[in-house]
Amino acid sequence: MTEGDNEPRLKDHREVSGDDTGWFRQMLASHNEGVTNPATFIGSIRAYHAHACAVIIGTVVCAAYVPQATAWHAPLRAASLRMTEISYHVPGSSPPLYTVGPDDYYFIFFYSIVLTLARWMTNELVFEALAELGGVKADKRGRFKDQGWQGLYYMAAWGVGFTLMRGTAWGQAAFAGDTDPIFQDYPVGHTEITAAFKMYYLLQLCFWVHQLFVLAIEEWRTDMPMYLFHHCLTIFLVGSSYAMNCTRIGTAILVEQDFADIFLPIALMLKYLEMETLCECFFGLFAVAWIPTRHGVFFVLYAAVWNIMDPKLNIAPYDPANGAYLGEGTRQIFLVVLGVFQCLLCMWLKELLWSIYNALFGDEESKKSKKKV
Repeated sequence: MTEGDNEPRLKDHREVSGDDTGWFRQMLASHNEGVTNPATFIGSIRAYHAHACAVIIGTVVCAAYVPQATAWHAPLRAASLRMTEISYHVPGSSPPLYTVGPDDYYFIFFYSIVLTLARWMTNELVFEALAELGGVKADKRGRFKDQGWQGLYYMAAWGVGFTLMRGTAWGQAAFAGDTDPIFQDYPVGHTEITAAFKMYYLLQLCFWVHQLFVLAIEEWRTDMPMYLFHHCLTIFLVGSSYAMNCTRIGTAILVEQDFADIFLPIALMLKYLEMETLCECFFGLFAVAWIPTRHGVFFVLYAAVWNIMDPKLNIAPYDPANGAYLGEGTRQIFLVVLGVFQCLLCMWLKELLWSIYNALFGDEESKKSKKKV
């Protein structure tokens, strides 16, 4: 921002907080200014959200696991346990199986906060040190750290999702090109999932919920509306597929989507470290991973949703009371939302191809001014 600009500027952590003592009092003191200056208020949230998350997490954990002392502690402990542990265990199941239900909202709320704090701790304790060691410019460090967190998460998410999927009969069939078992005999065998699958799926949902909060407190960028739309679509797809016992197709799509996302954060981090050759190598890996998965495998899974009314799949009629939510109406809704999602991916594909073209055939001027993916 130039000296002549009069627009409010989002303050960074040091400007808002000063030292780290009396943080809650300082945040309250900044509230009056924040009422008339949204930039200052958002800056305060950015500076102190980790403190608030730590207080919430500590309170919930203490309420859940400290021995019961009084009568009023019992309902608080029950609510806290619903936040820290997965719910709806199927009695007598071995290995333990779980179903879905409204108490899962407690888990989503709590672990969205946990991921928010984990992001802050990872960024400040790990990637800040890497940025310092690598000489990343001060105005790029925020982006560098955020890309580090995203890359770390996508590696873990893809690895866990791939492993879980590979360990099932329907997953092995899908990897072999047969998508019929993804919906075969629905909802029989679909309403009960293992603890690992339930935690994986809910934590994926928690990640995108926490990303909405992160997006809200970051400094404004021109691509934020597109990211906001993407995050909302993802939350809808993951959340609704979980509630409707369609975690098989959801897991397949998440594994397909997360793979390419491993490489772009690494490429951007290398760019901020000014390691141009390695950056271009990882960007090339990103492009190679993106196109066949998001515009190839995606349509294989889209076709599986398209064909769910095929009689050979033996899908039960729409009957929510028995966990059967698939019908012509829900089929059309999912096809439309997935189609919109693909349109969004195509917009990013255009920028990706434009960057590749400029890198290969553009002159020096066009390479400098090419659009960022």
